[in-house]
Amino acid sequence: MVVHVGVCYHSCSMWENDRLIRRQALLKYGTVTFVVLVLIAGIASWYVLSRRNESPFPPAIRTNTNLTLFYPTTLPEGYALDETSIDQTNDVISYVAEKPGKPSRYINFSIQPRADKFDFNTFYNTTLVKSFKFTTTLGEATVGSMQSNGNTVGSLINGDTWIIVSAPAAVKSSEVQTIIADLKTVQ
Repeated sequence: MVVHVGVCYHSCSMWENDRLIRRQALLKYGTVTFVVLVLIAGIASWYVLSRRNESPFPPAIRTNTNLTLFYPTTLPEGYALDETSIDQTNDVISYVAEKPGKPSRYINFSIQPRADKFDFNTFYNTTLVKSFKFTTTLGEATVGSMQSNGNTVGSLINGDTWIIVSAPAAVKSSEVQTIIADLKTVQ
């Protein structure tokens, strides 16, 4: 019996050795895999964050305007800026944020020179219903619904630049207020 116990002890010891070797190999490969995944996540995060600070406006538009350029950093759920829609006609720069689907929905952005003798208060009072004013770090803004079609419209005056945001009626005034409050200027 003692011999039998010795054989069992010897074979059990080899089995434990194999388990230990396998466990060390798994730990080694698991650690390498974890480090690689952390590196990939870090590089992807860096790319996304660095891309955030890039201007969506093409160089031709940035250099051919005297207007301050603005783009949204916050959009309602499902909407994304369509950089291919950015266009310049004379002194007006326009682009859209799109929400895909049937039908697709658009939030239109217009950046144009502020008209010298335009009466903004009369425009707001005669064109918008349920409008309200608010102040942003970029200037005085107004949001309301168009009397003609119920679309939600936001307006921001920044120096010599007038930014107009026009959205479907399904987009709430508070969402357009957030879009305007979170606009970013291109440096």
